[in-house]
Amino acid sequence: MSDGSEDVYDDGCLRIEHNNYFVACAGTAIKLRRIEFFLLSRLARNPNRAVATEELWNCVGKKKRVINKESLRVHIHHLRRRLEPFDIEIKSFINVGYLLATKTKERVHQAPGSHRLAMCWPFMFALEISRAWCG
Repeated sequence: MSDGSEDVYDDGCLRIEHNNYFVACAGTAIKLRRIEFFLLSRLARNPNRAVATEELWNCVGKKKRVINKESLRVHIHHLRRRLEPFDIEIKSFINVGYLLATKTKERVHQAPGSHRLAMCWPFMFALEISRAWCG
């Protein structure tokens, strides 16, 4: 998913230059607020993994403050609205965190309907995490 450089995430649809604070979707540059960029950057640095709410809160510079899940939810909501036209989703997992789901090159070339199984895996992943945490 990365082009080999740790400071760049590129999956063919979404490109994030972490050190340059640059985001582009399908070749179109997107302006993000500082907090939105940090959230998206953290999610992209952890592909195929749900990122814990606490980890996201810490990445936006709120380490010294008690986590405010409602505030984080609002920032994620705004970020989702900016990414929505590009079929990029941020999936929520209750009591776990968030996961970045993009339309990768492989999914674009799949037969219609074949993405259903691929889109189920984040839920299965979150379910496994829940089982591990809850016993």
